[in-house]
Amino acid sequence: MSNAFVILLKLMTRILAGLLIAGTLFGQAASSPEPPKAPLPEFVAVSIKPNKSGDRQSTMRGAPGGRLTATNVPTRRLITWAYQVRDFQISGEPAWVDSERYDVVTKSEANPRFDFIQPTLETMFQGVLADRFRLALHRETKELPVYLLVIAKNGPKIHAVDEGDCPEVPNQQNPCRSLRNTKFGQLTGEKAPMAALTLTLSAFTQTIIVDKTGLKGSFSFKLDWAPFLEPPPSRGGEPPPPGAFDPASVEPAIAAALQEQLGLKLESGKGPVAILAIDHIERPSEN
Repeated sequence: MSNAFVILLKLMTRILAGLLIAGTLFGQAASSPEPPKAPLPEFVAVSIKPNKSGDRQSTMRGAPGGRLTATNVPTRRLITWAYQVRDFQISGEPAWVDSERYDVVTKSEANPRFDFIQPTLETMFQGVLADRFRLALHRETKELPVYLLVIAKNGPKIHAVDEGDCPEVPNQQNPCRSLRNTKFGQLTGEKAPMAALTLTLSAFTQTIIVDKTGLKGSFSFKLDWAPFLEPPPSRGGEPPPPGAFDPASVEPAIAAALQEQLGLKLESGKGPVAILAIDHIERPSEN
């Protein structure tokens, strides 16, 4: 198994973790009045060019000042990133959305705070998709297979922690109220709610995970499913390269780690899943 799959999973975790810190973890309760929102900065320049390198690896990164650099990225990934959904939550797309890749560079005169650069860029890029790709879509809800996160037979092995001030860590960003990918196959939560855990793990299982634990509050924990991963099937009698794993073992590895380390369990079920139904999309015109 090539390292490309590992790199992709790492990137997905970092993106989702950044989103969780900026939005899901700290969003105001629905009953609380929201402060007036400042208008989003606009991109002063957007470059979109086809990438015909044939390379399968792709990268995306954002930076303060409204800058996004995406290299060799399929359109589907641009859509899932901008709307923070997963591949299976898109329907009605043409085949080229997956097969054709692009290099994208954006620039803005604004300098939003780094804490909020990820959601700001995502929302700004939705406008780019509408303008340059002529993307038009609507939202639907479908009953699809989901995982239900429940408490295992012997009870949870994690408990809510005090939500007081977090101690500062010298020479490091404050890790509190976050869910971090400390290494591949491992998540470290510092005062993170169950919603953060389910959202992040959904990216690895490629199935929506619904929290049915009933656990309230914030939790500090470490989840390490790397030891449960199975090696890839042998090919021609040659041993797999170091660190390679069978992608089919990711879901059972996560399920095993959840039960053994956190006292939680994944059960199969069905539930409402938000879908982005594409009504219209065009290949972007070059700059």
